[in-house]
Amino acid sequence: MKAKIGMDFGPAPQFKTLYFIQFFFIFLVGVVSWVAPVIILAPWFITIPLLLFLSPIILLSIIWIPLYCRTIIYKLGNDEIIWKRGVWFKNTGVVPYNRITNVDIRQGPVSRLLGIGSLHIQTAGYSGPNARGSEITIDGVENFEELQEMLIKLVHGKKPVAAETY
Repeated sequence: MKAKIGMDFGPAPQFKTLYFIQFFFIFLVGVVSWVAPVIILAPWFITIPLLLFLSPIILLSIIWIPLYCRTIIYKLGNDEIIWKRGVWFKNTGVVPYNRITNVDIRQGPVSRLLGIGSLHIQTAGYSGPNARGSEITIDGVENFEELQEMLIKLVHGKKPVAAETY
């Protein structure tokens, strides 16, 4: 969906595919690599409880990914970006345009194949050794370069927060 001022938008459908691919590789490397020898070599009374333990984790992940992707909502307002996400723990934030300093695009190899990217938005006063990276990340959008240009135009139309005097 194309981002417009005042309209909610979320990640592209390919973002869910990206999460499933990431889950598959994490599961393959992190779980199958040590479970496969146990299943092959261990007796049944060890193998069955192990499989019973792993089954709900796999099922929960398969259910959680679509639920989480549906909760991600972004909204470009006249003066700020509003974001919401979370299945169990709801997170909401507001980033005023006049505090934005950088709008970077990040795209990994799998994202590139899926035709999506992420915008990492940094703000004034949110850098340094204790910063987590970006104030907000707009994940999994198809038209990420257009969105970056739109955000830069919106930022250039606002006075920086340090320039405002009251």
